[in-house]
Amino acid sequence: MYYADRVVPPDPFVPDFASLGMLASMPPLGDVFADQPWIKTFDRTHWTLTTWFPFVLGDHGEPSLWPNSPPFPEPYPGDGVCEVSRGENRDNSPDCPATCGDGVAQEGEDTVNCPGDVRPF
Repeated sequence: MYYADRVVPPDPFVPDFASLGMLASMPPLGDVFADQPWIKTFDRTHWTLTTWFPFVLGDHGEPSLWPNSPPFPEPYPGDGVCEVSRGENRDNSPDCPATCGDGVAQEGEDTVNCPGDVRPF
């Protein structure tokens, strides 16, 4: 997997096709195995719309990164998910039940509105 900086300044209204093109033009990482008798089955260059860090109990972990926002939207107060790690709480986001972020699954919380407190299993 390649990680690279942008090759042009960010434009909040246009995806960075120049940087994507630069990454796509780089030699595949699998070329180090070119002398092996293996057959390439997968080679793709694409944007990563989010770098997701799993919710920790109470959602006090590192917040997810959204490297392509703008122009692609990132989470915001009112999107239906209470993300304590992004600074959301009952005072500034309609998504947050009063007890969200305490690490305990309580009435009114579910895996959507308070994933840091309510585990899917």
